[in-house]
Amino acid sequence: MHNSMKMKPKLIILMVIVVAAISFSFIQTWQYYYSEIPRIWTNEALKDWELPNANPTFTVEPVSEEFYFALPERVIYKTYPVYHPDYEPEGYWEWLHEQDAQIVFDASQLKTEADWIKAGELLFDYPIDTLGAVISTKHVRNREFYTASRMPITPEGIMPFVQWVVAGKGKVYLGNLSCAMCHTRVMPDGSTIKGAQGNWSGDKAFAYALEADDAPERAVKGITSFLFSSPWAVGDPHGKLLASGREEIIGAYKAVPEGAFGRQGTSILYPPQAPNLIGVKDRKYLDHGGLSQHRNIEDMMRYIAMNQALDFLNFYGDYNPIGLTKERLYNGKPVIFPGTYDRHSEAQLLAIAKYVYSLTSESQQTIST
Repeated sequence: MHNSMKMKPKLIILMVIVVAAISFSFIQTWQYYYSEIPRIWTNEALKDWELPNANPTFTVEPVSEEFYFALPERVIYKTYPVYHPDYEPEGYWEWLHEQDAQIVFDASQLKTEADWIKAGELLFDYPIDTLGAVISTKHVRNREFYTASRMPITPEGIMPFVQWVVAGKGKVYLGNLSCAMCHTRVMPDGSTIKGAQGNWSGDKAFAYALEADDAPERAVKGITSFLFSSPWAVGDPHGKLLASGREEIIGAYKAVPEGAFGRQGTSILYPPQAPNLIGVKDRKYLDHGGLSQHRNIEDMMRYIAMNQALDFLNFYGDYNPIGLTKERLYNGKPVIFPGTYDRHSEAQLLAIAKYVYSLTSESQQTIST
């Protein structure tokens, strides 16, 4: 009894040491993953990140640091697959409307590098738009859409480029504009490769939507101007396309081949290849035009933030793609345009960047095996 009592203080000291060690390890982990998250959207960092325009008058001017951090951070809800109507499980649509919203991203739960990469994959797949920026619910629930757009699907009938976003019971929205939308490839055997040159037939899908919705000529010209006009280019061919009329413009969307995509700021007449992200960690410039420098993971985070629609708020001299003035942009009222009224948090951007960096030929071989 006496020896047992004498050992108790030693046991207590040992327990204190163990607890302290565990606590110290946790604090180190927390500090590593949270205090080191870069603040990527600063006026200073953006000064020389993108290469200057050949005509200095039109060199890009992104939104200010103050504007960017005033945007609300995105809430990431659980998403669900979109099926071709002939493959959708019986009762699936009704079941989706009975689901409660589930928030699935919480940075405080990410303890290891593997945790961050897994969260990054979830965010890579997560659509930032539920306003119908490209296609909407009525389109994907119509089998004619898949025929007209030549949309690839998996053997299970899933279209992996979009997701259903459930924001609450009865609140089921089609989600567009994820990273995965342009950077997922459905292979001939129906398997999918994330990060590969995408084969989302988005321009044909958009052409279908314009025709199915009977979009008037003014609307067709307006959105095409938002996406592709470049007034600094001598003899801008998009000006000629816009002057040609509704049918010719829709025809340009239909003509885009598989593997290419008329992303904003490029060209619907000369659409670029959807880039392969596998091995992108080692590339020094991003975009086919090499517009954005890639010196570190902060640049990748910056690129993700910009490319997911914030470039619609850029100014090129006095020109803005969606017709804003600087007075309107900075008057404190939200700009309700897909992807411009909220933003990814810095932690979310870091997770996506870590996931994209993990896409290597070796990792894809492992997935294949």
